[in-house]
Amino acid sequence: MTVDEMLKEMPSKLNKDKADGLNVVIGWNLTGDEPGEYTLTIADQTATIDPGISDDAAATLTMDSDDFKALQTGELNGMMAFMSGKIKLDGDMTSVMKIQGVFEN
Repeated sequence: MTVDEMLKEMPSKLNKDKADGLNVVIGWNLTGDEPGEYTLTIADQTATIDPGISDDAAATLTMDSDDFKALQTGELNGMMAFMSGKIKLDGDMTSVMKIQGVFEN
């Protein structure tokens, strides 16, 4: 599955119960075989993915597109990837922590 295909599926995989009350904007800067920039917005129990990184993003995560795919499928643990330097964070870590576990694999 490609990054674009995964991103298109993400909104439908949002666990609305876990996202209740969550209002967060996160940017992704993907490098590697499938580079691109995207913004995830979660508000009112709805997730949207838009091209580019929004000025409203509380944080931007930079990672290889293969690591992004592994993260989305559950093959890669986000915290371990961050600790090992596979994910670089620019911005508010608390906002990123809020999105952990709100999507079904």
